[in-house]
Amino acid sequence: MSRSQSIRVGFIGLGSQGGPMARRIIDAGLPVALWARRPSTLSPYADTQAKTAGSPAELAAVSDLVCVCVVADADVEEVVAGAGGILDGIAAGGVIAVHSTVHPDTCRRLADLAAARGVRLVDAPVSGGGPAAAAGRLLVMAGGDAATVEFCRPVFAAYGEPVAHLGPFGSGQVTKLLNNVLFTAHLGTSLRGDSGAVSEVVLTTREVLPADCVLVAIGAVPATEWLHGSGLPLGDGVECDQYCQAAPGIYAAGDVASWVNPRYRRRMRIEHRMNATEQGTAAAQNLLGGDVEPFAPLPYFWTDQYTVKIQVHGHLADGCQATIEEGSPGDGRFVAVFREDGQPTAVLGWNAAARMPAYRKLLLDAG
Repeated sequence: MSRSQSIRVGFIGLGSQGGPMARRIIDAGLPVALWARRPSTLSPYADTQAKTAGSPAELAAVSDLVCVCVVADADVEEVVAGAGGILDGIAAGGVIAVHSTVHPDTCRRLADLAAARGVRLVDAPVSGGGPAAAAGRLLVMAGGDAATVEFCRPVFAAYGEPVAHLGPFGSGQVTKLLNNVLFTAHLGTSLRGDSGAVSEVVLTTREVLPADCVLVAIGAVPATEWLHGSGLPLGDGVECDQYCQAAPGIYAAGDVASWVNPRYRRRMRIEHRMNATEQGTAAAQNLLGGDVEPFAPLPYFWTDQYTVKIQVHGHLADGCQATIEEGSPGDGRFVAVFREDGQPTAVLGWNAAARMPAYRKLLLDAG
């Protein structure tokens, strides 16, 4: 048996990128355990050899290496160090690989907690997206001691090429952030062309790229004009019910769709790629399964602006009252809770990623 086949792998975060990564590990013949908050997320793996776990701790107890590919700092901290998290189950000598793109300080805090239990942590953010993951062509940017990265390499190689060991712990996240900065620095600022046809894109660096077609995605108005006269209900997008159904047999998802979110008992439309992924999955499941589960997410989004990390969980309704619960704007780090009729409906964290899991739970408990 090869070394890679002897590694028991746990995987958490089966989204648009993590899902193909997990599938590549399974297809490579490695023993895999999976966990997801929504049981329906595990359905696509029912016909594989992968096992499922009831909690991150249960998954970690049967894993030598746990790969984490969830969205935000708060999510990483919750599944790693929260109650019933990975650290509650993984044995001494185990390894946690954080594939999420998070603040280096988040990884350092988790590494300290892990080290106290004899567990090693590697920061290994990835770049390339779902198609690259499915093709085994993700760029894996790993930071950590050489022996630990080499232990992980056979697993990383299932979905990554190249797998780059960039230096000591923290190097992976720093490199990914620099990668993002360079990408932003090369965004297009203007288009050139003749007779209404584009031929070039001018970047912020003044470099000129030839282009026959350019996709621009900056608007906030859903493009539903082509559906006028179709009979579908149109308002702020395609209007759907709680199952994402707009009409019998017709479902919509993403920023073009507004739907009744049962959690808030109101119609909403969310312009964020993670909602598009999650809502698309829910719509497909309801289409195929016959409206089996309402789509009732607790919305969230995040943005990194140089040294500022902003995270919002929940729904910011008109008329909400905001209070600062921790820190202060003057200190550059604070948490604000938004309430409607006395009930918390949203939380905003400004450079406060470590506190987000507790406040997200506050919103979930509020219903």
